[in-house]
Amino acid sequence: MTEVVSAGQTLPVTNGETSTGYTVLGGGAIVVSSGGTVSTTTVDSGGVLYISSGGTDAGVTTLNGVVNYVNTNELGAEIVKPGGVASDTSIQSGGVLIVADGGLSLSAHVNNDGLGDLGGGLILSGSDGTGGTASGATISGGAQEAVFKGGTDVSGTILTDGYSYIFSGGSANDMQVDGGELDVGFYLSLSGKVYSSAGGKATDVVVQSGGIVDVLFGGVDSGATDYNGVITDYVGGTDISATLSGVYVTSNNYSTGLLLVSSGGRTTGTTVTSIGAEVVSKGGVAVGTIIENTGYGLPPIEGGTAGALALSGTTGGGIASGSIISTGGQ
Repeated sequence: MTEVVSAGQTLPVTNGETSTGYTVLGGGAIVVSSGGTVSTTTVDSGGVLYISSGGTDAGVTTLNGVVNYVNTNELGAEIVKPGGVASDTSIQSGGVLIVADGGLSLSAHVNNDGLGDLGGGLILSGSDGTGGTASGATISGGAQEAVFKGGTDVSGTILTDGYSYIFSGGSANDMQVDGGELDVGFYLSLSGKVYSSAGGKATDVVVQSGGIVDVLFGGVDSGATDYNGVITDYVGGTDISATLSGVYVTSNNYSTGLLLVSSGGRTTGTTVTSIGAEVVSKGGVAVGTIIENTGYGLPPIEGGTAGALALSGTTGGGIASGSIISTGGQ
């Protein structure tokens, strides 16, 4: 039998207690304190599940709600406070999981739409170096994640139509971008108003199956491996030590790992292997590119030859400095 926490009610779960199978309705709350445990919880629109320091959400929690960019009370929310742990949370449309300083989310599944405090999703927040952490999250189907200052996403997977935004001071490590999109730095134009956030860092990202990584506004992407996706460095974005590869079937059937350096973008120490390609547009800079591929990675651009490094532009191309071209490279 399902237990219900209704509007105006608060269920405390304290040391040594375990509560299973509760549904939290709008205006209701469950507060899990040190030594307390909940599992198989459903939080509906307007309900809240709090995991305090030493408290545990053991899994199979589902967050539901209504995406309403005016009224946050319509979200189904779980808030993981410092020292709290939540496992296997399922965030559906209108649900939001907020992991604050020192909180930990394990293996969350984000399937909602919307972004931020008003739209729901997975939010990692905090102060520099002590923010919330998500490990092993899966983001898909229109879902969005926001990683703010001090927040860290480790070993997450971004699938088709999933989006992760790394704001200033946030970081993403060992991510798999498999058909989804990772933005390191942030730019959004909404109803004529521009929102942007300088900075953000990504380390050891793997891009495949049409995945997209955009680096901009002071964002830094280090050690990425691009098999058959697209990494783009926009103004103020930097890529360091990326490896570009691809998937080869025949000379007429292959997918390229592509790195685009737009005006104001910069790459350092890129290695182009197999059938990868780097394209530097006017105003972009590539330093120390190492080219080891066979030339399959890139068709002719603006009258040039096929190859792995192209400098393009309508009135003058991008800049490549200190490139090393090995046997078979172009």
